[in-house]
Amino acid sequence: MKLLHLLRLLDAEDQKSWERFLESPYFKAPDRFLIFYRQLKKKHPAFDPEKPELKAVYESCFGKNTYSDAKLYNLMSDMARQLERFLALEVALGPVNLPPTSTEEYLLISALGQRNAGAYFREEAEAFTTKLKKQQLKAPEDWYFLFKTFEQVYFNPDTPKSANDVPYLEYATENLLHQALSTYLRFAAEWMSRVNLLGPKKTMPYLNRILKVPGIKRHIEQSPMSKLYLEILLAKKSNYQAATFERLVSLFHENLVTIPLEDQKTMLRQIINYGIRTQTDDPSVGPSLLAVYKDADEFNILLDNGRMPQVTFLNIVIFSANLEEFDYVNEFITKFSPFLDEAWREPVIQLAQATIHYYLGELEEAHSLILNNEIYKIPGCEFNGKNLLLKITLDRYLLLGKDEDFLFSRLENIHHFINRKTNIADHRKNAMLNYFQMIGAIAKSKRSNAKDWLSEQTRLLDQLETLKPVSNKSWLIARIQMLK
Repeated sequence: MKLLHLLRLLDAEDQKSWERFLESPYFKAPDRFLIFYRQLKKKHPAFDPEKPELKAVYESCFGKNTYSDAKLYNLMSDMARQLERFLALEVALGPVNLPPTSTEEYLLISALGQRNAGAYFREEAEAFTTKLKKQQLKAPEDWYFLFKTFEQVYFNPDTPKSANDVPYLEYATENLLHQALSTYLRFAAEWMSRVNLLGPKKTMPYLNRILKVPGIKRHIEQSPMSKLYLEILLAKKSNYQAATFERLVSLFHENLVTIPLEDQKTMLRQIINYGIRTQTDDPSVGPSLLAVYKDADEFNILLDNGRMPQVTFLNIVIFSANLEEFDYVNEFITKFSPFLDEAWREPVIQLAQATIHYYLGELEEAHSLILNNEIYKIPGCEFNGKNLLLKITLDRYLLLGKDEDFLFSRLENIHHFINRKTNIADHRKNAMLNYFQMIGAIAKSKRSNAKDWLSEQTRLLDQLETLKPVSNKSWLIARIQMLK
């Protein structure tokens, strides 16, 4: 039911504000809303009752003889609508002890304009636009508020429109362009990231035409956020190189104070995706990529709506462990594991711990942890578990002579798993398939029991150099060198 779902979204402070909202005579909520809400909260503080329990709450509030399914449905439907109004107002107005939000100021100006407030309307609009223009950090919504405010002032019947008066229409148009460009380039950069990760190749509609519009670069230059999104976009359209990755990281740091928090998160994810793709061909990017993850931790932008995505969590664990940053990775797990999806927290942590044991060289400990079947069901991370098991099995075979048959069966299994995937871009899939091919070559070389291991290592290293792209190249080189 919508009401219960919405109530579960409220934290303790939200619940207090919601009660005050219901008590306020201004919003004219019927008394029965507050009566029902308080009883529901008392009996079911998690807001998860079943239908019979809801009926009992209703009857305890209004009497047994008053109940009907229709009355309960209507009450909860009306309360849900009231709660939606409350949530919308919370976003628009912000906390009462803080200055008004831009949304609130814009809504006030709109109200003044609609009521023909004359000079008062113009003064408020002028103060608002002056403040926003001076604001160093501008999100697309700030450009939007500038555009809409100038539009309102221009179309107000009291605004002079002669050639010598303030060009409000021109100002509105300029800010509309800034708002449209910043939003469009954000979408285009995200579009390119999705294409490169998941395929298939598909160009953002109108992108090439927009970038060729005369004077468009001048508008982009006026918005650091738009400029950086364009740089990310152009980088993803060209070759993936370590120098370009380092430049994107540098530009991000230089412009950080001008980028809104949500766009910081989006940009950093896109830069990280660029770094991951670049690392496929150039493993030297690894330390810089981990540094970007650490930046995200320091800037407090790793969490997504208060949650830690398991894909991000495991990527950071893998990069950190691979670079032997064990102190950092253990601190990271302690700090961020409470924010993982509760349904998958235990297997995700278990996979993370298995990863650390593996990179510490503790194969048996890693092997015992990786046998939990739940690890291979983690949404978006199925490959991580399969790949770690494959690495553990190859090392056990190379070092201990164990699990030969299991190794080849696992290799075949994961090869089919990747081949069946349709939501992986070609470059990424080819890198994985070439990686599996090299693991097979290394395992077959071990099984052949070559007489001249130095020549065999040279042959395999030459074979590896011919394969492009290939994942885990540094790891493969280390395994070739283990042959003896």
